[in-house]
Amino acid sequence: MAKRLLLMSLVLLITLTLASCASGGYAARVVVSNHAVHTFNATITGRVTNGGIGLAGALVTARDYGINVVTDRHGYFALRLHTTAPAGVYRMGLRLSVSRSGFHSRAVGISVRDGGRTTVNISLQSKKVIVIH
Repeated sequence: MAKRLLLMSLVLLITLTLASCASGGYAARVVVSNHAVHTFNATITGRVTNGGIGLAGALVTARDYGINVVTDRHGYFALRLHTTAPAGVYRMGLRLSVSRSGFHSRAVGISVRDGGRTTVNISLQSKKVIVIH
């Protein structure tokens, strides 16, 4: 029973790391480990703006975690990250993608701390629209 409990306490951690291929696609590399893991929680808040004015309806995505939120009518967002991390890892790098119709998309890298709150403000540039009569 103790042996079974010990085996159950070991967690198989599979980390997918995306590596860019020469063709522009992505290839997944799988790393397998038997290290213990813990729950990693962080909150990312911020505002998406254009010229200092909040952008409602912008999509904010935590790329590697598949978490999406939409900004409120003033451009504010709150994204809550709940994932697993190897024991002893208390800080992670994270890529946020921000997009909205009529604006150039933007990606930013941030660092988040386990149990912490990170604030990031992102400015999007509007696309030029050419009207032909």
